[in-house]
Amino acid sequence: APKLALSVEEPSGPVGLEGEAVYQIRLQNRGTASAKDVEVVVYFANNLEPISAAGGHYKLGAGQVLFDPLAVLAPGQDATFQVKAKAGAAGNHVFRVEVHSAATGARLVREGTTRFYAADAPVDPPALAQPAHRDAARSADEVRTADRRDAVAPQGESRSSDGTQR
Repeated sequence: APKLALSVEEPSGPVGLEGEAVYQIRLQNRGTASAKDVEVVVYFANNLEPISAAGGHYKLGAGQVLFDPLAVLAPGQDATFQVKAKAGAAGNHVFRVEVHSAATGARLVREGTTRFYAADAPVDPPALAQPAHRDAARSADEVRTADRRDAVAPQGESRSSDGTQR
């Protein structure tokens, strides 16, 4: 059977608002059979927008990148994707990578937070010690991380891995 493994390399420290955050996504098939129709989707919370991607054909949408499904990922094979994003405001911004394989029913998720700062303002420590009310914090991010893959096509741009528009 196929056995998918997902790893995400995120920025190692805070990123300035003038810079870009780079996310490296690696998907491996550690199983003994091929994984078929594997989808990779990257979601971003408010104030963080993807600006480019590499590793396959993709579509950019509001707060998300949808890569074209991998028809087959053979045993021992891996696929690497890269997404660059830019923040519109300083603070902690959430990203989420989801991998779906309808053929096997596999669903993998990795989520993290990237800290962005303004170069001309002092960096406040992250507000992790006192979390906001769960419902208020969840409502803003859930809208962005909801599975909106169907909404990407009419809104997004289709690009190849070299960045040219399709």
